[in-house]
Parts: sequence; structure tokens; C-alpha cells
Amino acid sequence: MNYYRLAVLGAALLMTPACKSSKEAKIKATQEQLDKLQAEYKPLSEQYDKDCLYAPVEQVNAHRQLCEQENKRMAPLGQKIVVLQQQLIQQQQEKE
Repeated sequence: MNYYRLAVLGAALLMTPACKSSKEAKIKATQEQLDKLQAEYKPLSEQYDKDCLYAPVEQVNAHRQLCEQENKRMAPLGQKIVVLQQQLIQQQQEKE
């Protein structure tokens, strides 16, 4: 009976670093995905800001359709970024 408890305890101790390593790998993969999406999103956001937020009113009115198209292109990426940020926070909390 004592050998059984010892074996279970030993197995649990050996698995702990593997679980931690697996969680760290998930965090790293999520962070890499997030970085990639943010790199795609940044130039779109900068162009939108230039064309639609910081441009003179006349230009914004003239390019209203362009602004809507740029916004539609950015929206799915922005949503994916938010989801990945939430996943990353959850993964980091589970690691602790």
C-alpha cells in the first residue's frame, strides 16, 4: 500500500513540470498568433486613421465609402485580436 502511494506521488511530481511546460507552450503559441494579427492590423488601422479620422472633413465626406470598406476589412481582425487577448489572459491565469 505504501509503495502504491509513493508511486502515485512520484507520478504526480513528474507530471507537474510537463503540465507547466504544456501551458507555457500554449501561451507562447497564442502570443505568436496575437503578434501576427496585430502586425496585419496595424497598417490597416494607420491607413484608416489617416483617411477617415485625421483627414479634413471634406476629404472624409468624399471618401466615406472608402472609410466603410477599410472599417469592414479591419473589423474581423480586430475581433480575432480581442478573442486572442482574452485567451491569453485566461491561459496566464490558469498557469498561476
